[in-house]
Amino acid sequence: MKFSSGLVLAVCLITLIQPTCLVRAQERVLTPEEDRLVAEYYYGDPRALAVSMTLRKDGTFTINPRFSGTPQDEETGTFRLENGVLILSPQGQFVGWDRLRPVSWGYRLYLVPEEQGHKTDTMMFINEVNMGIEPRQGDTMGFLFLRKGDEAKAVSGAPDLPEKWKGYILPSPSRRRYCPSKTTGSCG
Repeated sequence: MKFSSGLVLAVCLITLIQPTCLVRAQERVLTPEEDRLVAEYYYGDPRALAVSMTLRKDGTFTINPRFSGTPQDEETGTFRLENGVLILSPQGQFVGWDRLRPVSWGYRLYLVPEEQGHKTDTMMFINEVNMGIEPRQGDTMGFLFLRKGDEAKAVSGAPDLPEKWKGYILPSPSRRRYCPSKTTGSCG
């Protein structure tokens, strides 16, 4: 962990009963890769579960979930970037995501939950791209974290995914519709 200087501020309070020493480390200096992630991000649907997450320059984060418009318990902690994955270290019991992969797409920045075991969150992102759901147009809410303000930015090419996932992206979004009945031959 890097600090802005090698000094640690120590304040010692001496009482007649027991000496006490309070130590406070100065704020951590972010790497350039971590610094580019500092922003506010949105996820979800305002009618159901909506989440805002703020990554700050001091290396801390706050997650504010809302369920059907009602604020839920705020989650806080610190973050770091490790091998291209954003690691969230909560202060308390964490019930959300703890590993998110930053994915650039043009000037947009998404935070995609990193696959862990059986989870296929990266594939969910790829499916939304292939179905034309992403890139969302002018809407802050979707089912992946998107940096605030990026919903209005254009994209070009394909999202910058890890090599093992790039082959799953279609050259252009599919225009097929899901039809529950194959016997009628129509979606109506």
